[in-house]
Amino acid sequence: MSARACFIERADRGDRVTRIRLIGGRTELVWTPAPGLAPAEAVAQGAAWIKGSLADDERRAVSLLCFDADGGAWTWLSPPSADPRIVETSLRQSGGEALLSGLDRQGEEMEGQGIAPDLTTPGATGLVLLAPPVTKGAKAGAPGPGDQRIPVLSMRDAAARLLIDELDRIGVPVGSVTSIWHVMSAACDPLGPGLGRLDQAEDALQSAPCVGVVILEPRGRLTWCWTAAARTVAGGSLTLPLRTGLPAPSDDVFHRLASEWLSWSMQLGLAPGRIVCLCAPTSPDSLDARGVGEALARASGDAPVDLSESDDPGAVLLARLAGLSPQAVSPPADPRRALVHLAHRPGRAHRAMYRWAALGMFAGAVVLGSGAWLLFSAAGREGRAAQDFTARTTAIFKGYVPNQPAQGSIAVLRLREELQKRRAAAQPPQGLPRAKPIINELDTIMFLVRSFGPGGMELQSVSLNDGVVQLVVTAVDTRMYEDFRAGLSGISGSNINWGMPQTKPAPGDATKVHCTFTGTWRNS
Repeated sequence: MSARACFIERADRGDRVTRIRLIGGRTELVWTPAPGLAPAEAVAQGAAWIKGSLADDERRAVSLLCFDADGGAWTWLSPPSADPRIVETSLRQSGGEALLSGLDRQGEEMEGQGIAPDLTTPGATGLVLLAPPVTKGAKAGAPGPGDQRIPVLSMRDAAARLLIDELDRIGVPVGSVTSIWHVMSAACDPLGPGLGRLDQAEDALQSAPCVGVVILEPRGRLTWCWTAAARTVAGGSLTLPLRTGLPAPSDDVFHRLASEWLSWSMQLGLAPGRIVCLCAPTSPDSLDARGVGEALARASGDAPVDLSESDDPGAVLLARLAGLSPQAVSPPADPRRALVHLAHRPGRAHRAMYRWAALGMFAGAVVLGSGAWLLFSAAGREGRAAQDFTARTTAIFKGYVPNQPAQGSIAVLRLREELQKRRAAAQPPQGLPRAKPIINELDTIMFLVRSFGPGGMELQSVSLNDGVVQLVVTAVDTRMYEDFRAGLSGISGSNINWGMPQTKPAPGDATKVHCTFTGTWRNS
């Protein structure tokens, strides 16, 4: 992805974009809207300028989109639930007064807001609860500890939403969306990705020391945050007076900062053990860089202060994060490292997914509709067939039982009674005649013929059926004929009555006897 980071500077409590800076690459590019341009038009032109400025980049994408501290307010609250989504819903229902109840009074006067953030107008103000993200399987709505405090960042981000939507519309991918406070944590924390140390075990991250990060911007704003393992713990900002175009910090500013830090320390139960400060040039008649460092040390209870002078602290922080993976800089699921509500804002990919899902559901609906129509048609055919069957069975029933209703179990009983009557009145069916034992008789005759030897009795023909029994043989002599006749008549268990045979000399040999036996079946 491109190493370009985009820094959005705003005014009018975050509702108007005043400058867009592309940091990274070979040079830094800056765009400012024309005077009198409407906020929406400024956002559209700024997005078009970003796209044109990225024309030479490999992927034409913004790796990090950072918004300044304008329009942001910090407070703390005791959560009614461990689920940040439930807490945010409760805050929006109760209104912005729930946020102001946790702010220090001096902080309110210093900011000069005087009114609560607008949480009821959709899209006007975004809420970021700096609590661990809800993990899968956690019980939503589980009550949190009674003394627990959760930092809350409310930011007027309507212009930010418009810019993200416009970049998505014109095809400029955005790697991660974050605020200046999250960038300060990632770039200045010793365990953050800006210093290449975000490779510790989870146990080490849980026990990481708290570090305070302060930047004094040339625009006259002092922005601070507390961080532990690159995870933002708390934050805030103070407006400084400008003299000769330079910020003019004074001891009073750091007294108010010390009071605000003390309030946060009492609520969260921790305090920074080290301060990191990037200081822009200050007005000659105000505290210089050394005086700023000493004032920060007093405000933090003499904690060690690492101070560096820079003409543009914001550009230095973003340059430290340039080229890093967006997931390493600001994971979109962790509100302590990213603006979750903006990082998860649906874009073209989501709309394409919705369109394909809708198309799939439409295709499924067409298939289901076609199936339903086929089932409806089949149900109609079966219904008509059932009616026809009922009509035919009713007609049959009326033909046998004309004076009884053809409905219910009574009709079945009446029909059974009629059937029994007809069975009782009908003649029993005649049985079929028993089949003749033709195979058995044939085996017996063949056995008798073979008993006279191969040169003895000659079988000419045999005919056995239900009506006719005829056997034609040729005997060698009269004695063989008599023996065969006696054997045929004396077969035990035979079902054939043999009559007187017809004899005559055999054709071609007068010494042989040609015999024709005719019989009838017994019990026939």
